[in-house]
Amino acid sequence: MGAGVSLRRGLIGSFMTAVTVAGLMLSMRTESAPTAGANTLAARVALGQRLFSDKSLSGDGQVSCASCHQAALAFSDGKPVSIGFGGKKGLRNAPSLLNVGNQTHFFWDGRRDRLEDQVLDPLVNPVEHALADQSAVLARLRSNAGYKAAFRKAFPDAEGDAVQSAQLAQALASFVRTLVSRESAIDRFLVGKDTNALSADARKGFDVFSGKAQCVACHSLTPDSVTGRILLTDQGFHAHGVAFYGMHQALDQKARLLLSEGKPLQDAVLKDPQGVDALGRFMVTGKMSDVGAFKTPSLRNVARTAPYFHDGRVATLELAVNQELLSQGSEQRPLTPEERRVLLVFMRALNDDE
Repeated sequence: MGAGVSLRRGLIGSFMTAVTVAGLMLSMRTESAPTAGANTLAARVALGQRLFSDKSLSGDGQVSCASCHQAALAFSDGKPVSIGFGGKKGLRNAPSLLNVGNQTHFFWDGRRDRLEDQVLDPLVNPVEHALADQSAVLARLRSNAGYKAAFRKAFPDAEGDAVQSAQLAQALASFVRTLVSRESAIDRFLVGKDTNALSADARKGFDVFSGKAQCVACHSLTPDSVTGRILLTDQGFHAHGVAFYGMHQALDQKARLLLSEGKPLQDAVLKDPQGVDALGRFMVTGKMSDVGAFKTPSLRNVARTAPYFHDGRVATLELAVNQELLSQGSEQRPLTPEERRVLLVFMRALNDDE
């Protein structure tokens, strides 16, 4: 093995350790009932991390959660859409998992509102892990003596068999909650009031970001109540990109047709995924106001999480910024070339510290 590969793996391992330790207190504060002691929670986090990286929990033994959420890429995967079971392409770009543990909605369309529900879905999704159902997942775990012992250690009070869907969900969620951002220049600048934390150009870019460009309308500067970090998302759902692509009328017609059929909207996703993907949040709420709306991603580590948007259609940060400005009608307040330049300098400064 080359020295460069060894060094890279060592850095990623060190990063994982640091992130897990940094997030353990967060997990303790947000762990779902019943409240676990420190040793038990540590066992759940360790089990969750093992499950997260285990490719045997997929139909072809080639896919794990870590396949699409890689530590080196801020727990995204660098692909327009993720590649799952049998090389199948998904419909959505894999977002960063950093700081998702304290969010209120999950997936780009927000169809889950509990992390414990969200973490189980990929295991049985036919284009992700592609296991038949939860029973198939549990059967694989129960056939492994090491997992049976790890579940018993993590859930010592479980009655009967500790390998159950609820425990699986809790272990995975416990680990994901440890994936929290480390400090960055934006935290020191806004929370720590360190005016030198950002370069002169980045400070100018921040003025554009929070002023003329109005990026803060969706990418909030409010610190998270648990971590104290600036999350740079309002956790809301917006449809800016739809108007830019001239698709809104066609999507409205598709949405009204689906509503007129009177069938569960989620069924339509399974039967015609390509045809309804762009409808976004509408497929969850059935509200016409949600046609084409997708969850606002965090901009933390944005320079590390290309490509961009829910379907990974934009390869570079420069193009992503240009599309957002156009889709929001910023031709009414166009940015000068210099304003665009410093805005990008600021956005590239949103990476967590190494």
